[in-house]
Amino acid sequence: SLAVVGDGTAHWNDASECDTALLDLDGMCEVTQGLDISRLFFTGDHYQQVTVSTFLEQIGLDPTIILDANGQFQKTVRCPNNGHSFEVVFTRNDLLDVADGQQVADDQRQF
Repeated sequence: SLAVVGDGTAHWNDASECDTALLDLDGMCEVTQGLDISRLFFTGDHYQQVTVSTFLEQIGLDPTIILDANGQFQKTVRCPNNGHSFEVVFTRNDLLDVADGQQVADDQRQF
């Protein structure tokens, strides 16, 4: 992991020197409550949808994402230990890339 020293310089720490805590549901609940976060909003294409699914799985929730007719997914997460809840929202949008001022869908790209 990257460590920043007091003088502003950065260096890599070997994994044995730097513990990295994995975020689970309890940790996510603690962070969202502590920062007063009520919604995590993601937007993007298929790859972002996979990222959101993986995030849900990593915090111990069902990773299944079923989009509604508007291409949206919403899940309310209720924290088991502190009563806090937050929403995970994903909106599918394949038109985020811009080429010459025009939005281009994935199937229209030329490589």
